[in-house]
Amino acid sequence: MAGVREKADERLCATVARQVERADAALRRELSGLLVVPSGARTSELERLRQLGEIPDLPDGGGVNAEGV
Repeated sequence: MAGVREKADERLCATVARQVERADAALRRELSGLLVVPSGARTSELERLRQLGEIPDLPDGGGVNAEGV
């Protein structure tokens, strides 16, 4: 199960990274910060927000169309 979770995390990070590249510098910093797992924590801020229901689960494919939007 851990391998499946790791692949899903990698896919999510790659999707976010692609979108961050298209964003302005301030947004890039904020979005990148959501991916950081703080020392002593088990999950990133993004995952914490997802677990709280603050952001929706992404469907397979990361919810990004062919244009990256």
